Amino acid sequence: MTDLSGTWLGSYWQNGDQIRFEFALIHGGNLISGNILDDCYLGEANITGNRRKAPGFKHGDISRVS
Repeated sequence: MTDLSGTWLGSYWQNGDQIRFEFALIHGGNLISGNILDDCYLGEANITGNRRKAPGFKHGDISRVS
């Protein structure tokens, strides 16, 4: 599996406004954890989880923004 650790930058649209976010992720084995901080009033959120392969799941290509 591709290592997803790192800092990711992106944006999304909400109510016609483009909102930027930064996503810091630590990935080790099947476990992930990190936080998401956006420029909107929503602020910071934490993420934790593990990867379980679902039947019929196909791995796709993922690129990291540095």
